[in-house]
Amino acid sequence: MNSAIVFINHNFYPIIIGAALLLWIIFIWKEWPNKDGLWLRVLVSFITILSLMCIALKPAYEKDISEGQGVILTDGFQSELLDSLKANNKEIIVMDYNTQKNIHQTLDSLKSAVILGYGVASYDLWQFDSLPTTYLPAPPQDGLTKLQYSKTALVGEDIVVNGEYRNPKMGNFLILTDPGGNALDSLRFKNEMFQNFSLKSELKVTGNLVYNLIEKDVAGNVFLKEPLPVVVSEKSALRFLIINTYPTFESKYLKNFLLSRGHELIVRNQLTKERYKFEYYNTLKTPIFGFTSDVLQQFDAVIMDVDAFQSLSSTSKNSLDKAIGETGLGLFIQPNATYFKLPESKSFFKFQYDAKTKINLDQNSSIILDKLPYDFEKSSNVLPIFLHSEVKIGATKFIGLGKVATTNLADTYELVLKGEKSTYNNIWTNLIEAIAKKNLANSTWEATTAYPGVNEPFNFELYNSDENPSVFNNYKSEIPLLQDIHVKSKWEGVSYPRTTGWNQLKIKSDSTSVFNYFVFDSLQRVTLRNHLKTKANLNYFGSQKLIESPKVKRLKQLPLVWFYITFLLGIGYLWLKPKL
Repeated sequence: MNSAIVFINHNFYPIIIGAALLLWIIFIWKEWPNKDGLWLRVLVSFITILSLMCIALKPAYEKDISEGQGVILTDGFQSELLDSLKANNKEIIVMDYNTQKNIHQTLDSLKSAVILGYGVASYDLWQFDSLPTTYLPAPPQDGLTKLQYSKTALVGEDIVVNGEYRNPKMGNFLILTDPGGNALDSLRFKNEMFQNFSLKSELKVTGNLVYNLIEKDVAGNVFLKEPLPVVVSEKSALRFLIINTYPTFESKYLKNFLLSRGHELIVRNQLTKERYKFEYYNTLKTPIFGFTSDVLQQFDAVIMDVDAFQSLSSTSKNSLDKAIGETGLGLFIQPNATYFKLPESKSFFKFQYDAKTKINLDQNSSIILDKLPYDFEKSSNVLPIFLHSEVKIGATKFIGLGKVATTNLADTYELVLKGEKSTYNNIWTNLIEAIAKKNLANSTWEATTAYPGVNEPFNFELYNSDENPSVFNNYKSEIPLLQDIHVKSKWEGVSYPRTTGWNQLKIKSDSTSVFNYFVFDSLQRVTLRNHLKTKANLNYFGSQKLIESPKVKRLKQLPLVWFYITFLLGIGYLWLKPKL
């Protein structure tokens, strides 16, 4: 709020006012004999002397100012918002945000801040913890706003690229190309504000490959080129034993999935109390009635439904437990609603009711699947199984050398019926890899940074049973690890890659445990990064009203130029009037 007029040189009140009054009296006495236009000259002289007096006294007013307020400009900021903030507070501090510079010292000088644009990087958000901050996001960018595909796959599988494009240019082409630049699949953009897309092709070679997503017009001009890094591995045949109390669609489609990957299967379905039906695929016909150590050592993993597991004899149960703990056999339990109510001694896991009966499997929220309304409680030897970084689909538990796993998803076969076979395949690839003996690695890696950049923190999680694992990057520098207080086998680390393209992390004690990840340059994944930054900033700061610094009163001097103009006009009139 602004207050009444005050004078900066108020200490000179008596002298200046006295001198001005004396000057005015002298002027009146001098002009008194000339009665023609006397009163107009007296009025002009009063205004002229008053202007001169204001020049000497320097009038001002008290104004409330938000001292120590700063505005931080990030990519995409709106100049109109910046102009509005400047107009509201002339003293506002403006700074450009740069991920390569430390902003902590600048923030220490502020009492409040406003962030404009797509926001600060997620790893810099903590620096605003003690600073009242308002985030005013930029409008959403046009371009690639969602992108999803499996970063790891087996040769012979399809790479399926799903995503969303905002305001595409009608008639342009979106093309999936292989590492050699050959077109594999494409579509043509329509006149739509949001266009979902799905492109796919078979993976024919192994290795750390980089496919590309390219946008071109009819003339062949390239408007977008996004790399699609994928690690393609050879198929390795595993030997599975599937035990069911009765045939189900879930087991039928799971069997087909395993066969499509060349695995060896023995399937046993119970017909009556003493009768079974056996199916043999890629293996000799050897019926399995009970579990012994000799029988179980033939298999890499056993898949059982809950009823079959609970009906095991004590001898078979002991043999199964021994094979899991001592030989690394994997066990997957196909759950039902009653399974989640069993005690840990019978289910291997602790569950908590979460009331959620649906789960979104992709970023577009277009693939929704039923789930059982339970989640897994944290434990030191229980690890989550992810479809991708945001969707948990199950859990696995370490028991000696082996693992036991299950899922809270229901009727996954419905994905195949809905045409989402690739999603179904990704789910079961992750679930099976979590328990299969031949794929049983001492270490499991998970990237928690979506789009790694050069000289930016790349956060990762490592699940390793070693007491103190040592991780090295491809520059042979050791990376400090932080152990999770709840899950002792879970470790977190941060690496700072120096080059774009494929980078590696390795464990010193396990030469086979290598984690390959791809580092993007600053021109790649731009709209996707900005979308994630905006989302992270909104979640962190919230949608709140503008926070201002505490108001302080400051004297704001009135512009003296107007008093000078008034004085010159007045003195000019008084000088010219007698001569006319």
